[in-house]
Amino acid sequence: MNNIETILGYLNNIPSDKIYHCLVGVILFAIGQLVGYGLLVAVVGAVGKEIYDYCHQDTHTPDLWDAIATTLGGLLGYAIYLGY
Repeated sequence: MNNIETILGYLNNIPSDKIYHCLVGVILFAIGQLVGYGLLVAVVGAVGKEIYDYCHQDTHTPDLWDAIATTLGGLLGYAIYLGY
């Protein structure tokens, strides 16, 4: 098994919910970057969403991994912004 197959194997095991959170992190970064605070907006959005979920547990489920996935999306957006 080569490296690409190994990476694809790991990526296939990521739940789609976490992929969506990551994409939202990229979008939050892009929106925040319009005013120069992209990463801050992504992180605050990630944490804020989970705080909201925690305060509304009758209809939402807080998940630390959701906040991490959204934050990683913000970091991905930042890396793309920097040209990596």
